[in-house]
Amino acid sequence: MKVLVVYCHPCTDSFNGAVRDTVLETLAERGHEVHLLDLYATGFDPIMRADEWRG
Repeated sequence: MKVLVVYCHPCTDSFNGAVRDTVLETLAERGHEVHLLDLYATGFDPIMRADEWRG
């Protein structure tokens, strides 16, 4: 099965990062094709500003 894991946390060495690593490792060990999308690594800004909301 192909699995996309979407991760969004500013600190890669946080508890959330440890959970991400465990999820990725477990899925791979079970034979899944795993892809990670790290939103912060791509420059994602999680804050929507008023001008963006209005379009």
